[in-house]
Amino acid sequence: MRFCQMILNGGIFNGARLLGPKTIQFFASDHLTKQVRNEGVGEYPSADLYPGQSMALSLGVIINPALTPSVSSLGELSWGGVAGTKFWIDPLEEMIGIAMVQLYGSPWPLRFDLKVAAYQALLELNQGKLSNRK
Repeated sequence: MRFCQMILNGGIFNGARLLGPKTIQFFASDHLTKQVRNEGVGEYPSADLYPGQSMALSLGVIINPALTPSVSSLGELSWGGVAGTKFWIDPLEEMIGIAMVQLYGSPWPLRFDLKVAAYQALLELNQGKLSNRK
């Protein structure tokens, strides 16, 4: 959670600058060429990339939200673990999501369901704020 908050805050955590703005920008940028994204490398090419996603430095980064399998924002960073854990950092919505699922080989799309529920709650919260202003 602290790591995600520090990235979301542009390198600042608890009022202390831990990483500079240029470091955060470089860290969160797409570091794969189009050829590598399309063809992949290794034994399982592109096995961990979803459409619309590429790789920043050690995290996935959304480069085209319209192509992703779930609600996403441009520049969103994320990482998922083998047994269902997942975190994402959405700088556009100023939001962090963390799922600590431990269910290896789950047939349920828990990661995607959690994201949809989180963004739906955000939408409902914002709509409530807007309707209360009338």
